[in-house]
Amino acid sequence: MMARHILACTAALLVSLAGPADNADAQKRPLETPREARLSIAPARLPVPALKHRLLPPVAEQGPGNAATVYLAAFPAGAEVDFDTVEGFLATPLDDLPKTGAASYVARFADALRLLDVAGHRSFCQWDDAIREEGLRLSLRHVRNGRLLGRLLALRIRLEIRDGRHDDALRSLQAGFALARAYNTGTPFLYAMASSDSDGIEKVLFDVLREWAEAPGSPNLYWALANLPRPFHDPRQALEIEEASVYFTFPDLRRPEQLTAQRAEQLMEDMWRLIGGQSDAPAARKAAADYVQRMLPRAREWLAQSTGDASRAGAMPEAAAVLCHMVAEYRREVDEMYKWAGMPYWQASEGLGKSVARFHDTKTDNPLLTLVPRVTSQLLMFAIRERESALLQCVEALRAHAAAHEGRFPASLEELAPDTPAPPDPVLGKPFEYRLEGGIVILKAVSPRPGFKGSEREYRISVRR
Repeated sequence: MMARHILACTAALLVSLAGPADNADAQKRPLETPREARLSIAPARLPVPALKHRLLPPVAEQGPGNAATVYLAAFPAGAEVDFDTVEGFLATPLDDLPKTGAASYVARFADALRLLDVAGHRSFCQWDDAIREEGLRLSLRHVRNGRLLGRLLALRIRLEIRDGRHDDALRSLQAGFALARAYNTGTPFLYAMASSDSDGIEKVLFDVLREWAEAPGSPNLYWALANLPRPFHDPRQALEIEEASVYFTFPDLRRPEQLTAQRAEQLMEDMWRLIGGQSDAPAARKAAADYVQRMLPRAREWLAQSTGDASRAGAMPEAAAVLCHMVAEYRREVDEMYKWAGMPYWQASEGLGKSVARFHDTKTDNPLLTLVPRVTSQLLMFAIRERESALLQCVEALRAHAAAHEGRFPASLEELAPDTPAPPDPVLGKPFEYRLEGGIVILKAVSPRPGFKGSEREYRISVRR
C-alpha cells in the first residue's frame, strides 16, 4: 500500500509541474525525429568570416537586462497555442505547407514571438522562481506555455526557409536556441526533465536545420553548430536542484538530529501527506507512526554504528532517529548516481549503470528515495540531443566538401579534416559510422546498448541537383 501511495504521489508531482489545466495536453507527445532520414543537401561553401552566422545571438548584439522578465510576458500567449494544429503544420513536408494557413496561424501570435526575439537578445536569464520557498509544491504551468511558443517559432522558421528568407530564419533560429538555452537555468530545466515533451525545444530546431541543409541558397552552418555550447544543457544544475528540492520542501530535514519529538512527528506526518498520498490528517498521522515503529530498529542500529554512541542513538526521539536514517540513505544513494553527471555520457554510462543497478537492488521503502529521478534515461536524453547537433555538423561539413569538390562526397569522414573535422558521437565517444555507396552517403549513429533503438539515427545523404 505504501509503495502505491508513493508512486502515485511521484507521478502527480511531475504532472503538477504543468498545472491541472494542462493535464490533457501533457499526455500528448511531440513528433518523433525519424530514425532514418533522406536528405538531398544543397552544397554550400563555408562562410567568410567563419562565424558570420551564429545560432545564438553574439554578445555584441545583446542588450542589457534579464531575459526571464520578457519571456514571462510572452509565455501566457502559449496557453492559446493549439498543440495539434502546430504539430500538424510541423509534420507537413516543407513544399506542401499551405501558403496561407500556416502563416496566418503564426501571425496570430506575432506579438508573443516578437517578445521571444527581444528576450533572446538580452544579456542574461535568471528566473528568480520560488523553488527554495515552495520546493516540490512549485507550479511551472507557465513554462510549458513557453515550450509551445518555441514549437510555434519553429513553424515560423520553416516558413522563412520555404520562402528563401534565410536572414530572417537565422534570426528566428537565434531566438529559438536562446529560448532553449534559457531552459538550462533553474527550475524550467526540471520541467524539461519531467515533461511529456522531454525532447526539449532544441529538438524541433534540429529538425528544422535538416530542412535548412536541403534549401537552395542556405548558408553553411558548420561553424555555427560547432560553436554552440557543449554540452548545450548541463544536467548537473538540474540534478542539484532536484536533490535540494527535498530540503526546500521540508527544511527541517537539513538537521533532523536536532528535532524535538513533537516536531519530528509533525514533519513525518507532513511528509506522508505530500509523498505518501495521505490527504486525511488522522490517516497520515497513523501511517507515519506505523512507519516509524517499523523502521525504528534499523534506524537505531545505523545510528549506533555511525556515531559510535549507542546511548545517544537510544536517547534520540523515535521519529527523529528514523528521519536521520532516511536522510542519510537519500544522500548516499543520490550521490552514487549524480556523481556521474559531470562526465561525458560515453564515459559515465557503464559506471552509472552499475550505480543504478545497486540502487534498485538495495532500495528500501524509504519514501525519499522514490523522488530520485531516472538518472540513466535523463543523461542519455541529454547525450542524444548532443548527438543530433553533431550529426548536423557532419551534414554541414559534407555540404562544404561537396561545394569545394564539384558535388562529390569524401570517401571517409577522416577526409573532412583538417578544414571541417567531423565531431565524434557524444553518446559513444567514437566516430559516426560512414560509408559511400553509389554517390549516396550513409551516416549512422548506432544504439548505445542492445535493444535500445530509440536513439539510432541513419541519414542517407545525396546532393541536390
